[in-house]
Amino acid sequence: MRSEGNSSHRLALMWLGVVAASAALVVEGAGRALLSRPSALERLAELITVVMPPQLFSLILDRLLYSAKPLMLFGLIIGVFAVSAGLGALLHSLGVNRRSTGYLLTLGLIAVAIFAIDLLLLRPASDLAGILFSAGLALAFAGVFALGARPSTTTAPAGGTQGVDRRLVLTGLAGITASLAVAAYYWSSILAKSAPITARSAQASAPASASEPTPSNVDAAGDGDDWSRISNLSKEVTPTDKFYFVSKNFIDPHVSAAGWKLTIAGLVENPLSFTYDELKQLPSEEQFNSLMCISNEIGGDLIGNAHWRGVRLKALLERAKPGPGVKKVVLHAADGYADSITFDAAMREANLLAYEMNGAPLNDTHGFPLRLLVPGIFGMKNVKWITKIELMSENFLGYWQLRGWSDPAPVKTMSRIDTPLNRETIATGKQTVAGIAFSGDRGIKAVEVSADLGKSWRQAEVKSPLGPYTWVLWRASIELPPGDSGVNIWVRAIDGAGNVQPAERADPYPDGASGYHVITLSTRK
Repeated sequence: MRSEGNSSHRLALMWLGVVAASAALVVEGAGRALLSRPSALERLAELITVVMPPQLFSLILDRLLYSAKPLMLFGLIIGVFAVSAGLGALLHSLGVNRRSTGYLLTLGLIAVAIFAIDLLLLRPASDLAGILFSAGLALAFAGVFALGARPSTTTAPAGGTQGVDRRLVLTGLAGITASLAVAAYYWSSILAKSAPITARSAQASAPASASEPTPSNVDAAGDGDDWSRISNLSKEVTPTDKFYFVSKNFIDPHVSAAGWKLTIAGLVENPLSFTYDELKQLPSEEQFNSLMCISNEIGGDLIGNAHWRGVRLKALLERAKPGPGVKKVVLHAADGYADSITFDAAMREANLLAYEMNGAPLNDTHGFPLRLLVPGIFGMKNVKWITKIELMSENFLGYWQLRGWSDPAPVKTMSRIDTPLNRETIATGKQTVAGIAFSGDRGIKAVEVSADLGKSWRQAEVKSPLGPYTWVLWRASIELPPGDSGVNIWVRAIDGAGNVQPAERADPYPDGASGYHVITLSTRK
C-alpha cells in the first residue's frame, strides 16, 4: 500500500506542477498584455532561433511559413508543462514534507531561479513594472507548490490508494483552462494578421477594401481591360490585406503616432528628429514598388506590389549632413530589429521612407508609422517600424545577416505562372498562360514560355509596368496537344539589361531562390 501511496503522491505532485505552470502562464500573459512587450516565452523562442543552425532555421521557415511561430510557441508551452510536472516528480523523490524547512528552501531557490531567468529573457528589465511581473511569475509558480502540496508521509486508505485532492484537481483544471486561454491569446495575436495566401485565386478575385483609397492613376482591382478577365492572374496592385509579410516577432509592435519620433544620428553634423506630423509635413513623393521576400520559393506568394507615399531618404540624409567616412546607414526598428544598406545605396534617389500604402496610412503589419523602401533588394532589408537612422563608419550585420543570409541581398530575376494552376486539367487546343515577372530595379525586357521542356521558347506579351520598380503582368497563347499525358509549362524572364533568368535551381538560403517555375497540366478533349 505504501508503494501505491507513494505513486499516487508522485502523481499528485506532478499534477501540482502542471497547475503551477498554468498559474505562471496566466501571469506571463497578463504581463505581456499590460506591458505591451515580448514575454519570456517569446524571448526564449528568439534565443532558440539564434542558436539554431541557419540552414535548419531556413528550412523550417520555408516549409511551415506562417505556422512556424505558433507551432514553436505551442511546443514551448507544452515544454513548460512537462518541465513543471518533472519538477513535481523531483520534489517527490527528495522525500521532503511540505511543512519542512528543506521543502520551503527548495521552493525559494526555484522562485529565485525563475525570477532571474525571466528577467534575463525579458532584457532589459530595469523598469519597476517588469521586475514586479517577473516576481509575480516566480511567486505564482512556487506559491502553488507551497500551498497545494500534500505531505509525502500520507498513506493510502485501507484497501485503496491515496487519491489526488479533489480541490487540487478542480483548481488544476481551472488553471489549465486559463493557461490555454493565454496560449490562445498568443496564438490569435500571431495568426490574426498572418494567414498565408494559399491560392493566388484569392488574391486575383478579392475586391479591394472599401476603406482603402485607390491611387488615381491605376485601378487597384485591375479592371478596365482584357487582362482583368484572365482567371487567377494577380492584380497589378496587391490589396493591402493580401500583401505578404514576414516578421521575426511572435507579436509585432504597436507603435503610437503620438509618442513616436524618427531620429537621424551617428556620423552627422546636424542630428535630426521628427514627430509623425512633422514628417508628413515634409515634401512627399509617391511611387509603385514591388517587394519580394528572400525566402520566397520558386513560384511562391511572398511577393506583392503596392502604391507608396513618403519622403525621400536621400533628402533627410542630406539635411543631416553626413560626415566623412560613412559606410553604412543602419535602420533601427521599434521591435529591436535592425538592418543596413551601404551609404552609396542609401543616397539613391528612388529610396523612400514610406508612411502610406495604397492610399492609406501604413497598418501595424506593414510597419506603421514608417518603413523603408529600397528598390532592387529583398524585403528583409526594407525595415519596418523605423525609429532611428544611424550613420556608421564600420560594417554592420543585421538580424538575418548574423544568421547567414545575404547582406547585399539583390533581387534575383523571377517569373511565375499564375494561370493555369499546377495539376489542373484543361482542354486541348489554344490556351492562355499568364503570370508575373520581377527583377527588382532592373526591369523586365521579355518573358518566354516553353511547352516542350525548353527545346523552344515562345515570347509572351508583357504589359507595361506601373513603374520602374514593379513587377509586370505577362500572358502567352500556347497550343496544347490532345492526349492524357501531362504537359509541362516552363517560364523564364529576361531583365532590362538583357540577362536571361538562370535555369539552375537554388534554395532561398542564403541569397534567394533561383530557377524556372514549372507547372504540370493534364489535358482533355
